[in-house]
Amino acid sequence: MIIRVFRGTVRPGTEDLYEKHLRRDAFPHFRRQPGFLGLHYGRPTEQAPHEFLVVTAWQDLGAVKRFAGENWTSAKVRPQEAEILVSSSVHHYEDPNGNAAIRLDTAARRVWIHGRRFELPPKEFSVLAALLAAEGRPVSSAELAARVWPPESYATAEDVRRTVYRLRRLIGDHERPAPFIRNRRGYGYVLDAASGWVGRDRRPLRTEAIVTDPTPERPQDAGVAKKTPNAMDIEGAETLANEARSRLSGRGFTDDQISQWAETYVAEESTGDVDRFIAWIDRRQS
Repeated sequence: MIIRVFRGTVRPGTEDLYEKHLRRDAFPHFRRQPGFLGLHYGRPTEQAPHEFLVVTAWQDLGAVKRFAGENWTSAKVRPQEAEILVSSSVHHYEDPNGNAAIRLDTAARRVWIHGRRFELPPKEFSVLAALLAAEGRPVSSAELAARVWPPESYATAEDVRRTVYRLRRLIGDHERPAPFIRNRRGYGYVLDAASGWVGRDRRPLRTEAIVTDPTPERPQDAGVAKKTPNAMDIEGAETLANEARSRLSGRGFTDDQISQWAETYVAEESTGDVDRFIAWIDRRQS
């Protein structure tokens, strides 16, 4: 993984304008780039009253070059930034933990496993985020329910079990000889770093979270369903999934992923056509 560090000094009095540009234009542009993994940024302080720092993570140097062009070693200044920036610089660094098997972008709600990107519904993503944040500590069903489900949903251990089951299927964990997610009877669920291996040399699995927002959302704020779907909701979700399947399959979604997104959408929005459903997914992933 390559870390790209950008420093930019703005004209006095334009700090708020530049930050608005970053959040409204630059950051969404980054997130659309192939090979982009995440970002973090810093505002000016008394020590550097007009300087911004933007740190981006990229899958490899090729992704950086595709994004920045042939002059990738120089700061890429977009036209709307030219009148605001007084000076800028960029440097690149290699991440020594670049082989992390699981990478999580909590702001954009994306996950990569061994470099492959997976699209997860909000509830399953939040469970994975909670397990990753525990850093190998078992997390009980009660703790997961409190962190992922809203209080008024009264989530049960069975709700948690079903969500973990769906999560494992969505990321292919049920097919791994040594799965990432284990249920330690009497203790809870754990993202077992010791049981995963990378490549044929059986190097230990390493996990890493990439937080891409200076004030990341709590798991329960990450868009989980506001209620547990009833039988009518499930029937509506199945109908919606079938109607949207051809369009979403063309974008790389699996049948299981489409079904889970539809179930969460119906639980939250109650109704809507295929166009609204797909637009809702796009907003969640933007």
